[in-house]
Amino acid sequence: MAAKTKHTGHYFSLILILGLGLLGLKVAYPNRILETEIAILTAIFYVIWGIVHHHQNHSLNSKIVIEYILIAALGMAVLLFFIAGTFGI
Repeated sequence: MAAKTKHTGHYFSLILILGLGLLGLKVAYPNRILETEIAILTAIFYVIWGIVHHHQNHSLNSKIVIEYILIAALGMAVLLFFIAGTFGI
């Protein structure tokens, strides 16, 4: 049980980062430049969160950093695809 509560603050901050990013996208809706900046900032904070989280757990290595960067890039690509209006959403 202690292992679950040990990471609660970390995962709460991750949910907060991603939630604020999505909220920022919703608030900035018609402004595509601001939406793009918010998507980029959310991805950067996601990568920083991953590095800090794994550093504190003594499991940080180059593969993990690359994984977080690639997942952030994939998420950003999807968001930018929607922001560009390709699907008209």
